[in-house]
Amino acid sequence: MLIIAIFPIYFWNPKVAILFSFSVIGFLLAIRPIPQGEELLGKVSSFSGKRFVVSDLSVWNGSVWEKLPGKASAREVTVGERVYCKGVKLVKAYPEYLLKECWSFPLDRSVLNELKEYMWTVRERLLKVNSFSVDMAISNPRKIARKAGVSHLFAFSGFHTGLIFYMVTILVSSFAPSLFITYPISLLGTFLLILITGPSPSAVRAFMMLSIWAVSRLVDYPVEKLNILGMSALFALFLDPYVVLSPSFILSYSATLGVLFALEMEGRWWKVPVYAHLFSIPAVLIFFKELNVLSLVVSLILSPIAMLQVFIAEIAVFSAILNLWGVSGLLISSLKPVDLLVGKILSIFAKVPLVKFPTLISFVISLALVWLIGLLLRGSSRKSQESIN
Repeated sequence: MLIIAIFPIYFWNPKVAILFSFSVIGFLLAIRPIPQGEELLGKVSSFSGKRFVVSDLSVWNGSVWEKLPGKASAREVTVGERVYCKGVKLVKAYPEYLLKECWSFPLDRSVLNELKEYMWTVRERLLKVNSFSVDMAISNPRKIARKAGVSHLFAFSGFHTGLIFYMVTILVSSFAPSLFITYPISLLGTFLLILITGPSPSAVRAFMMLSIWAVSRLVDYPVEKLNILGMSALFALFLDPYVVLSPSFILSYSATLGVLFALEMEGRWWKVPVYAHLFSIPAVLIFFKELNVLSLVVSLILSPIAMLQVFIAEIAVFSAILNLWGVSGLLISSLKPVDLLVGKILSIFAKVPLVKFPTLISFVISLALVWLIGLLLRGSSRKSQESIN
C-alpha cells in the first residue's frame, strides 16, 4: 500500500519500505499544526464532491496573518475566489482543516480559475442526469459502489486519461503529423477532463504519469513504467506532502502498482483487476476498516462493462465541455440499458454484509498483505534480472 507512496523504485526490500513509509506518515501527522486562531484567509483552488478545497491558508494569530501549511475544505464558495472564514478545525482527514463560516470575494479571476468555474457548472449539470456511466467518467463516487466493494470503478484512472489522450491524438494527427504539436494538444484535452473531476488525487496521478510518458517520447528517452509511477508520486508529495493522508491518493497509487505488476506478467486480462484489488486492500483496511468479501467477484464482472461505459461516457462529457449538449445527451441516453444492468449488479452485491475489523486487526492484516506484496515485487524483480542475464 504505502511502498509506492514514498520510495516506489529504489527499495525492493519490503521491511525497509514499510518502516520508511510509516515513519514518513507518522512524521506528517506529528507536524500538522493546530490553528492558533479562528479567522482565516485562503484561496479556493479546486473542488471535491460537494466541498471546495482551499489553499494558500493564513490564520490570524492575534497580531499578524501567519501562514498555515496544508489545505482546508469549505462549502458555499466558488472556485477561483478568495475567502475569509471565521472558524477552523483540525480534522483527521484530507484536506486536514475544516472551515465553518466563509465569505468569498472575487479578486483572482484568472483564465485558469474561470475555466475551473466553467467545469464546475458543467459537472453540476452532468450530475443531474443521475447516470452510473457519467459518474464513472467524472469521478463521482456512489455509496452503493462502496458497499459492493468497487468504489475504484468510480475513480478517474489511467484508463480515462489514456482514452481521452489517444482520441484527441488521433483527431489532431490527421492535420498535424508532428508529435511536438499533437502531444501538447492531446495533453490539453486531457487536462480539461482532469479539471472536471475536481481534480481528485487519482486524476492528478494519472495525468502526471501520462505527461511524463509523453515527454519521454518527445525527447526519445524511454522511462520504465514503475519509474513513471514513482516520479509522479514524488512530484505530488513535493507539491503537497499532506496528500499522502488522502485515501484517494493511496488507493490510486496502490491499485496502479498492482496494474503495472499484472501487465509485466504474461497472462489473461483478469489478472489486472485481481492485482489492482489485491494491492489496494491494505489501504481499504487502514482507512475504512471494512471489506466486502465478494468485491473481487463483482470487480471481475463489472470491469469489462465499465470500460465500455467509460469509453462512451467520456465522449459525452467531452461533448458537454464543448457545449454540444445534444450530442452529450444522446450518448448518455444510449447508455441507459447498461446503467440499469450495472445498477442491478451493484444492488445485489451491496446486500452482502461488510466484514468490519477492529483497528488493531485491520492494521495487522494490512501489514501482512504489504509484506506479501513486497515478496511478489521482489520475486518479480529477481525473475526480470535472471531473464536479462
